[in-house]
Amino acid sequence: MLQHWGAQYRTTPYNGSPAAGLTFSSLRVQQGGVEFQQLWQLARAGCEQILNWHQSPNQLTGKAMTKHIVDHYTMIYRLASNPGRNVPGLVKGGGNEAVAGKDDQSTQVLVLYYLLREMLKNHLESRVRPRFAGKTGMDILHVYDDQWKKFVVGLDLLSVVFRYLHNHWNKQGIPAGHITTSTKPLGLTLWADYIVTALKGPLESELLACIRQDRERSADSVADGRATSLVRSVVATFGLVGNNDPRRMMLLAEVFDNQYTRDTERYYNGKAVEALQQGSVMEYVAAALSWTKEEMARVERYSTEKSNAPSSIRKTLLICLVETRVEALFQPVSAMLLTLSPAAMSDLGMLYRLIQPSESTVTQLASLIKQRVIEDGLNTVAACAANGEQGSEFILSVLELHRKYRKLIDEWFGSNKAILTALREGCESFINNNPQHKSDMCAEFLARHANTLLRPSQTRDDDLDAGLKEIVEIFDFFTDRDVFQSTYAHLLCQRLIQANMREEWEDRAISAFREKCGRDVTYHWERMLADATSTRRDNRDKYVLYLADSAADQTAPQEFIQAASTIEFLPLIVTSAWWPLKPDLMPSSSSSVVGFLQKQFEAFYKTLQGGRTLSWMQHLSSGVVEARVNPSTPAPLTCTVSSLQWELLNLFNAPTSTTVTFQAFKAATGSLDVAALQRAVFAFLRVKLLTLENAAERDVEKQSYSLNAAFTSTQRRINFLSQVTSDNAMQRTTTGEDLPPASGGVGQAVAQQVLTERRFAVQAAIVRVMKSRRTATYAELFAEVEGMLRKTAFAVTAPDLKANLEALIEKDFVERSAKDANVFVYLT
Repeated sequence: MLQHWGAQYRTTPYNGSPAAGLTFSSLRVQQGGVEFQQLWQLARAGCEQILNWHQSPNQLTGKAMTKHIVDHYTMIYRLASNPGRNVPGLVKGGGNEAVAGKDDQSTQVLVLYYLLREMLKNHLESRVRPRFAGKTGMDILHVYDDQWKKFVVGLDLLSVVFRYLHNHWNKQGIPAGHITTSTKPLGLTLWADYIVTALKGPLESELLACIRQDRERSADSVADGRATSLVRSVVATFGLVGNNDPRRMMLLAEVFDNQYTRDTERYYNGKAVEALQQGSVMEYVAAALSWTKEEMARVERYSTEKSNAPSSIRKTLLICLVETRVEALFQPVSAMLLTLSPAAMSDLGMLYRLIQPSESTVTQLASLIKQRVIEDGLNTVAACAANGEQGSEFILSVLELHRKYRKLIDEWFGSNKAILTALREGCESFINNNPQHKSDMCAEFLARHANTLLRPSQTRDDDLDAGLKEIVEIFDFFTDRDVFQSTYAHLLCQRLIQANMREEWEDRAISAFREKCGRDVTYHWERMLADATSTRRDNRDKYVLYLADSAADQTAPQEFIQAASTIEFLPLIVTSAWWPLKPDLMPSSSSSVVGFLQKQFEAFYKTLQGGRTLSWMQHLSSGVVEARVNPSTPAPLTCTVSSLQWELLNLFNAPTSTTVTFQAFKAATGSLDVAALQRAVFAFLRVKLLTLENAAERDVEKQSYSLNAAFTSTQRRINFLSQVTSDNAMQRTTTGEDLPPASGGVGQAVAQQVLTERRFAVQAAIVRVMKSRRTATYAELFAEVEGMLRKTAFAVTAPDLKANLEALIEKDFVERSAKDANVFVYLT
């Protein structure tokens, strides 16, 4: 009898079977096992009633169902927990050794699992599967959904009946080689084996038919809610029947995901070919975006959280609509990038939305943009050179080009990193490699543009931040950053000395560069600004207190003391290590009022810094003078003059001095630089504040000058410094050397400073690399040094590296290997 039942259980063992390699037919029953058989027959009949709860003739509902479940729970409890009284003892088939004690009980529980599994399998084969006979179309899905829901309810009820069996088995310990599961997962697994697998073909066909009907509807029509709910309900069952069994979990992919993906691929391949043949590329892009949106909404409606269909469909759409159509999609891109009109930018944005999920396609678009940026940049540089535009004009053209593409990327491409990188590389290419300007000249242009931006007379406060942001952003594009730093430092020095700046603006500019490039770039600038602002104010306050507490120098001429009392003397103390300045070639005259004021300040400074020496730089000094030349003018004339010009005007303060000779001027200043004195006089002659007494005299040192008593001016303030050096003439830099405008490249002083600093930087980088590596080939050394300095200062060339390497060999920092001349060794 048990042997007869066991013959029905012969199945191929699977992962999750009660015993690997052991079937019920291989078990035989010892004598006296009648009660177990009778009790199981009774329990089985009641369990089948529970499974067929919806067809129960006795209408087991409410309290009747509860009592029925409790009674059968008791039967299963007796079968699982009483192995010693009139219960069959089981031994392995054909063996003579009985399995007794705890093994007896374990084997009996194992038999109960086999019986439960057989009952569920028979129910599916005899009760559920026949329901599908003769069903076609949507009827198959309706029957499947209906039978599934009824079976799941029956399993939930049956799980209560067999709860003790499962708990007891886990408590006793599952013998090695036996894997069992609770009632509901066991039933779901059998559903997968005997229902889903058997109906796989019809289910696939009907599910795809429903999706195709939904897809063929117009975008404006409303989807069939009942069909959608039915498909989703059926698909959800595929994810529940696996019971964490990888083999059965594949049913979801086999029955729904894979078939849905293949059908989608076939459909949209045809749609794409048709759309490209019948319409324009942008019409296809708009249609593809619409198709993608509709299909992703559709797959979300039909799939469940366990389904891989959404990701598979998204990838399939990307391949069908984008990656296999790249050549056609990019045909109009070059023309749109050439114009960049609002309509073209909108079309590019729509194209980007379509290709955005495909990294490879976005990379190809970035490559096209980079190529277009390089071409536009080279054309812009050539146009600037043809029009004679340099300095700020050149940089403004570059900024306009960068601004145009940056707007496109930010507004329409979502600031995509790959495309931003392409923009950066394109700008770097045409800025640093163009036939019109060398890279160091372009860096100087940027510094001069920053200088123009930071002059209060040239810029409004509202425009400053936007201008600084653009300058800092394109600063990264220049390879010769050290040229920019040196030129910017010289121009900052000019602004600070001439007081042609706003402290807040300079601080904002330095902060912007520090945030982007680090403090290594801005440290010198910060120290210069501090010397010219906060430190200068502190020194001025202390100097005023010093003068109030100190007695006047009685050895000085009385006229000097009287003149000094009417002069506000405000020296600017700068640190020679941070400021790009050279010593003054024009000595100060101890017999002048300026010389007296300088000595007075030196005495004060020794009280603050006893160990420091002051070197006066006359060529950079300036002052504000109030002059009343024409008695008929109601107010005095305010003049901004250099120290030489002040000395010249001061000579006319003497009561008897209506005329001043050039020799007297030269003696008062103590200067031997005739050209500098001549430039100072020429500024006054140019505006006719002074007149030349003997105009026919060609020898400058024999000339004499007088005040023009009839002088008038429409301006209350005149800057005579700008008369000495104008933007259109030879410029006198803060270094004291003649520096031509940017048209000829970087100035001589800046160029020399850059070369010196580069030599030290390359040698320091070589030593740093060799100290860490000890030995290195030339190729390794060049790669590391070039990578180290390119990020911060400039691009190292092979000749630079070789020259500095030879210098270090001469200094005994490095030597060539005796075995290989291409290998270098660090000397400690």
